[in-house]
Amino acid sequence: MRFWSLIPLLLVVSACSRGPFAPSDLTMEQVGGQYHICALEFVPDGEFPPPLDIRAAEIDLEADQAPRLFVSRQMPQFELTYTPTDDDLPRRLGREYELRRSTVTLNFESTPRELGRLLLPASLELDFTPGTRTLRISEAHSRHSVRRSDYERMSGESHPNVADPITGRLSGTFQVGGCD
Repeated sequence: MRFWSLIPLLLVVSACSRGPFAPSDLTMEQVGGQYHICALEFVPDGEFPPPLDIRAAEIDLEADQAPRLFVSRQMPQFELTYTPTDDDLPRRLGREYELRRSTVTLNFESTPRELGRLLLPASLELDFTPGTRTLRISEAHSRHSVRRSDYERMSGESHPNVADPITGRLSGTFQVGGCD
């Protein structure tokens, strides 16, 4: 008999967890802005090949147009802009983003070749820290595989004994107002 008396209480608790006191999703106003690309690294599983600092290897940090992640406050759209170290023409990757309780998911509309230049997946989940206006690649979704040819091109080294694709973890930090 005690179980049946708990049902109304469980229904109230369940309704409240989705009600006005429940943690809400992020808003476009909260996450919107221009983020500096402070860090971007791919760390392969195991001890070989070595970790690769994508930001240093592929992004021209001295280019006229600084590398940035633009997140719109009006529409769920974003643009990642950078100039490759081997070219003077800026590249733009982007499309739409999705907001959840504490994450922003970037869904790229780019070819595998374009994403391969930065060793990025087609969808990238970022954890948002409101106090510092920082986006970090989510640890929970950082496992990622890259083509060995993309890794070799970026590192400038050949790794013929490494399996293709190379699996590892992608990490990165994007911050409004500059890098710490």
